[in-house]
Amino acid sequence: MYSIFHYSEKIASKVCVNQLEFKENQPNGNLELLMFRRNCGATTGFSFQLSIIKKGTNLSNSAVGNIFISEREFKAQWIDNKTVKVIGKLNAESKKKNYHKGIKIIYNTA
Repeated sequence: MYSIFHYSEKIASKVCVNQLEFKENQPNGNLELLMFRRNCGATTGFSFQLSIIKKGTNLSNSAVGNIFISEREFKAQWIDNKTVKVIGKLNAESKKKNYHKGIKIIYNTA
């Protein structure tokens, strides 16, 4: 099972490309907020994704958003050390979390 997962992850990282669009450091913290465009080829199109990662960690092509994934472009920002605000329209295909490792995620969809 591990070898199949590991193999498919290697294939995905060679097919998909992540392009960093925005990065913001956590106020008084050791995390970063990354918004990136993930392109996995002509048959799947691209998506906009948001992750919170440890400051200084490189964004690899195998990385997927651990907070929010959308087909539409959006904005995100730290409100304070424990809160991130995502601004944009959600659709049925959007995947989102409301919390991630003690960080509250709020969505402004107006």
